[in-house]
Amino acid sequence: EGAAVGAFTDRGQAVFEKTMRYKPGGAGYHPAWVISPFVPNPATFSMTPLSATNNPNNLGVQYDENILAGGIAGKKIGLQKNGWMQWTFTGTRVRIWYSRTDFFGLSANVIIDGSNVATLDGGGVVDPAVSWTSNVLSAGTHTVRIQEASNLGGSFWVDGAQFFDGDHASGVHVFDAARSGAKALDYANSSAPWPDSMAKISPALVIMMFGFNDSTERT
Repeated sequence: EGAAVGAFTDRGQAVFEKTMRYKPGGAGYHPAWVISPFVPNPATFSMTPLSATNNPNNLGVQYDENILAGGIAGKKIGLQKNGWMQWTFTGTRVRIWYSRTDFFGLSANVIIDGSNVATLDGGGVVDPAVSWTSNVLSAGTHTVRIQEASNLGGSFWVDGAQFFDGDHASGVHVFDAARSGAKALDYANSSAPWPDSMAKISPALVIMMFGFNDSTERT
């Protein structure tokens, strides 16, 4: 995952984004969940995220990191029964990326600086990469919270958040779509949803690193 011991901004993806830019911008795309033990997650949660197998009672926040799970890079957070996650950022606009599912997909409220600004529908037709973008915010520090709003059985799946600081319509934007532990065979799987996510993002360049995980388990 391009991990480095230290701040989230020390990761290879963040350093690459800064190096490619000719002028400053926002913090860019942060995945909802990073399972690497070397890097703290940039988001905070209503409770410590649990895996699906360790959270059978849908206690509030569940993570899923599976290359076949959908979403950007197959790693996402499921908000359940009023569970929430939030980021504090410096910038002028935020974009939330989430997944729609036809299997108990719930809705969630977007709360910026304490005000409910939108409700997102995570149900209906399956879609691995949906985005919602805020209006322009005043320059400075803001907090955005995504909070499950249905309070029913199911999940609202958050893929990540993208932060802009005057660079919403221009500049270099790097998506951290690294998948810890993935091997070449995972991406070659015909059921892997990552091509659909890439099509939604429509990047000018995709960099894929294979071989490190394959060295210990040949595929």
